[in-house]
Amino acid sequence: MSCLRLVLLFFMLYSSAALAINVSVTTQLFYTQEEAYLEVYSRVISESVLYQQSPSDSTLQQSSIELLVIIKENDAVRIAEKYQINSPASATKSDFWDLKKYGLSTGDYSLELLFTDLHNISDTLSYKEIISVKSPNEYLLVSDVLLMSAVSATSEKYNFEKSGFYYEPLAYDLVGKDMDRLIMYLELKNCETILTEEFYVKYYPIDIDDTELENEYTAGYKKLKPDKNLSILLEYNATKLPSGNYEMIIEVHKKDKSKVSQISKTFSVHHPIVDFKLKYRADETFETSFVQFIDTEALDYGLKAVFPRVPNNMTEVLNQIIASKDLVAKRYFLYNYWISFSADNPKAMYEKYMEVARAIDRRYINNVGHGFESDRGYYFLKYGRPDNIVSVEEEPSAPPYEIWIYNYLPETQQTNVKFLFYNPSLVTNDYQLLHSTCRGERNNPRWEVDLYSDDFQGQNNNYHDARTTQDNFNRNARRYFSDL
Repeated sequence: MSCLRLVLLFFMLYSSAALAINVSVTTQLFYTQEEAYLEVYSRVISESVLYQQSPSDSTLQQSSIELLVIIKENDAVRIAEKYQINSPASATKSDFWDLKKYGLSTGDYSLELLFTDLHNISDTLSYKEIISVKSPNEYLLVSDVLLMSAVSATSEKYNFEKSGFYYEPLAYDLVGKDMDRLIMYLELKNCETILTEEFYVKYYPIDIDDTELENEYTAGYKKLKPDKNLSILLEYNATKLPSGNYEMIIEVHKKDKSKVSQISKTFSVHHPIVDFKLKYRADETFETSFVQFIDTEALDYGLKAVFPRVPNNMTEVLNQIIASKDLVAKRYFLYNYWISFSADNPKAMYEKYMEVARAIDRRYINNVGHGFESDRGYYFLKYGRPDNIVSVEEEPSAPPYEIWIYNYLPETQQTNVKFLFYNPSLVTNDYQLLHSTCRGERNNPRWEVDLYSDDFQGQNNNYHDARTTQDNFNRNARRYFSDL
């Protein structure tokens, strides 16, 4: 039924959520004895729509979406409906769901959906799909496979219900990085006509990006007894599936192993830590390397210390490895990182770097974490020691602040690069990056206004649009930042 949701497409849509309305649409066909009914699930991504003050409570915010549903058969409109979807009124934004059901007779239909953000009516999203409905009299009728992200015995969290349990549909048919199982629901109708004794369901994934691996993954089995209307809930352990696109094959077998029916469902997986693990399967040098003698505490410390130096495309993987209990993955990441700098003696490179990291930890330690996890410690490890530091602690109009100057940064090939850190909380070593001229780092045109935000006499009349403060001998940051 549902089209393949490519992992890449998902992230393109999700990353652009702030620019356009983003909705995950899932359609499912189920059957009664008389007809079929179509379920249309819509999950609205909260970051992609506008919120306004709730009409019922001024302290809460709410989003409103208009959905136009058109179902056609042979270009003739059979169903047309327009209604409003409101998010829960809340102090914080969260995704919200909608479900509609439509009865359909045997035939082929075109489904058209048009979503409109009622707080920004120029922001719309259209969705189209072809729906094919089988005859309810077919001797063995298998419904579509509904993928779920979670199931529960109570309705406290999940609003949708089937066969006595509550569930949340799987958005974008995507198994995310924190998911360890794929939950599937389907229904069999009329199965007692040909399944007169105990039978079983076999299910297994095929990697459709690399068909050579299609037999690599373990199959699941579930024994069942025939019934006129049978609801089936399946679970598959997805912890070993690397990122990619898959097809879950679900087969119905008689007791003698003869196959009666087969249905499939496409889904995608995003498991960056599994992808990383695949790299060290055949690395013999790793098995005898220096990281094998580093204990758990030192491993985590070393991984956190290299975080500032890791490329952006690996930070998500490193975060997951640090949070996990997988010592092999931790050791291999550290090994793989340092061998890229010195294949002959990665241990020496590691030890030399850790001397610097421990010194930075002691220098910038605060009550939040390691010193190299603070903003100043992070950028010291990322770009090295600055060529000059201007430290200002007693300027009456501003909290303590520091300006770091790098004459040249090889990473960005820039000259005269500056970072401005400030300490609005006045807690020891709680300096935060306020502004930088370095490419890819925080650039805050209003840095001067923010730095002197408590000095009301220095603010310009148009505070909300201002980027500077009035000149004064007690406000020196602009001179330091411009002249050095």
